[in-house]
Amino acid sequence: MAASLARGSHGGKFDNRDVVVKLARLRAERAALLGYPTYADYSLEDQTAKTTGVVNTLLAELAKPAVTNARKEADDIQKVIDAEKGGFKVGAADWAMYSDKVRAERFNFDEKQLKPYFELDNVLVNGVFFAAGKLYGLTFKERKDLPVYNPDVRVFDVFDADGKQLPSSWPTCTRAAISRAARG
Repeated sequence: MAASLARGSHGGKFDNRDVVVKLARLRAERAALLGYPTYADYSLEDQTAKTTGVVNTLLAELAKPAVTNARKEADDIQKVIDAEKGGFKVGAADWAMYSDKVRAERFNFDEKQLKPYFELDNVLVNGVFFAAGKLYGLTFKERKDLPVYNPDVRVFDVFDADGKQLPSSWPTCTRAAISRAARG
């Protein structure tokens, strides 16, 4: 995990520390030019929180229960590690795998049972398109006659509630695009 966290800071052509510093300076400069004391103040203005003060208050309120919860989760994970005779203390790199094991044990939960619900066609047709139809009266018709830049790209004509065609949608349905979307 430590190597992964430091991967852009070992010198050479892939070292991105200078880029990060330049980005921070440019953001601060932009904020100052627009009359904001910090980039955080600038970026929050059109968000729900609006100000850094509100964000800091919220974070302060969340900190204690979040730490309490994290300690309990760490204890639960450590119990699984110990039961498996792992012989080590839980660390950040262990969290994802072992928290899945805790969930599976505690809630009789198997993530594989969810996969059919998140299959791309199911999400797109029975999720996104269905919701758009219910909420806005939109309908979608796939176009297989148009050239695309990648075989995973699909084209849909979009129609409003009156049947008038709207601009087409070109969702990119590659594994990489889906992974990026899943990570946020």
